[in-house]
Amino acid sequence: MAHTISLENMQKSLLLKRSLLICLLFLASWQVYSHGQGGMLGEQLKQQEPLPYAPVSGVYHLTADALTSLAEKANEAAKFEASEQLALRALANNPTSGRPASHLLSLYASQKRSKQAAEAADIAGKLWPAHTYTHSRLADYWAHQQRMDKLIPEWNILLTRNSVLRAQLFPTLLQLAKQTDYAPLIKPYIEHPPLWWQEFFNYLCQNAEPELLQQIYQQRLNSKVAIEKTERTAYVNRLLSDKQWRNAYAIWRTGVISKLKQTTGLVFDGGFEGTTANTGFDWQMDQSREVSIAPDRTYGMQGQQALHIRLKRDNPVQFQHLSQRLLLPAGEYQLSMRYRLDSLKNSKGLRWRIRCLDAPDTILAESHLLNGQKSWDTLTVTFTTPPTACEAQLLRLEADGPYLHDHTFAGNIWFDNVSIEAASTGESHAESP
Repeated sequence: MAHTISLENMQKSLLLKRSLLICLLFLASWQVYSHGQGGMLGEQLKQQEPLPYAPVSGVYHLTADALTSLAEKANEAAKFEASEQLALRALANNPTSGRPASHLLSLYASQKRSKQAAEAADIAGKLWPAHTYTHSRLADYWAHQQRMDKLIPEWNILLTRNSVLRAQLFPTLLQLAKQTDYAPLIKPYIEHPPLWWQEFFNYLCQNAEPELLQQIYQQRLNSKVAIEKTERTAYVNRLLSDKQWRNAYAIWRTGVISKLKQTTGLVFDGGFEGTTANTGFDWQMDQSREVSIAPDRTYGMQGQQALHIRLKRDNPVQFQHLSQRLLLPAGEYQLSMRYRLDSLKNSKGLRWRIRCLDAPDTILAESHLLNGQKSWDTLTVTFTTPPTACEAQLLRLEADGPYLHDHTFAGNIWFDNVSIEAASTGESHAESP
């Protein structure tokens, strides 16, 4: 009897386990199916031309992104309540995602539900701060609310994360910087420059009024973050463009290392011992496929380096690749330098010329032609700077021939100890004005 009861209990236990196993298999199958259906729907929503909005069963396991996409489609279909519920469901699905909160923000703002919109904005700003989608929605919201104190921090994030937006936002930032009420909102970014600052400052140097640009540059100087060489050079180039020669020189000189300040005369770094170039009143050196210019060591040089120009016979080039701006008071001067020609081949050759920057067609002096082969020699030329219309000058090595077929070069040329002295005394000036 006992044996019969035990057997019945075992059969019931096996039946129960089998029933539980069948239920678990059914549930697992349903989970796979629902996840699969949710995944398929999510993939459809990612397509360039997804299906129009239609209600979706709550049993489908959709990601927060898929639910937010559905919420957006419901909004487009004027199903505002469904759109809100889907976005709330997405937020519950993934509380770290700012996208559903951003959608709620747009939805509430469009319905003028100010309190809910403000709450959604607060949530969206705290979630997923690196997501451009979220912050673009926040920026749009704060712009419509005319809350510049909230808008500019959102722009800061967008400008940092997405450089494509800079061309679009920089003009508006410039307009804000012009206005007394909004300038204090820009100030923190001037004093502690973000990643996009240098590009924005370049934009300012090209587009801002001189007074505003000078004010912003002074703010950068007064900040605790040292000004960058690239900022100084951009500002100097703007002053040069405005023909503010002496102001440009004064700003440029603040970046010259002390050793070169003490040794330079009317020609800056005439011995090519420094490393600075293309920053204002130093040597301007343009490189190309056909032209290579760089200080180097060679026999017969004086000091540690001489300047080496290597010319490659390739495409014709209008050579004006080496120059320096000067600030010479009216008077008589003598230009001198050492040079060496290593098989420099051209139908005409190269000349040093000095021009007035205020009137570039006015040539104050030019050297003899440089061409062919020649060991180290000295070049000298005297010239006079006029008392008017020539506050600044340009010393430049130029191709002599006027025609295209004259502009094919090959070979090498070296320069060293370039100097300008006042002809009346024969002594070089200790320092440019």
